[in-house]
Amino acid sequence: GVDSLNVAAASAVAFWQLGKQ
Repeated sequence: GVDSLNVAAASAVAFWQLGKQ
């Protein structure tokens, strides 16, 4: 559902920011 999409999006953003460092 929408909640799982929000969790996936937040995880992707967090992972991307970690990768940038």
